[in-house]
Amino acid sequence: MFGPGSEYIYEELSEISNVFSEDTQKFKTLSADSIEKEFNWEPLYGKLDTGRYKFILNDEKDSQGVIIYFSIDENGEVSYDEPEFMF
Repeated sequence: MFGPGSEYIYEELSEISNVFSEDTQKFKTLSADSIEKEFNWEPLYGKLDTGRYKFILNDEKDSQGVIIYFSIDENGEVSYDEPEFMF
C-alpha cells in the first residue's frame, strides 16, 4: 500500500502505436450488473518491463473507479494488491 512519503513515483507510459486503448480490451458479461474486462497493452505500450505499475479504470461518467497496483517480476509473473475503489 502506498501513502504519503512513498518512494514510488509513477509516470505515464509512452504509447508505441496508434492503437486505441479501447481496442486492447475484451469484455465478458458475468451478470446483469457485473462485467469482466481483460486488457492486452502490448500493442499499445510494448512488453511491460519488470517493475511496479498503477492501473486506473473509471466508468464513462467518472462516477466510479478502481486503482490497481501491480508488479511484474523478473520471470514475467504478475502480482497485484487489493483494488482501491475511488469516488
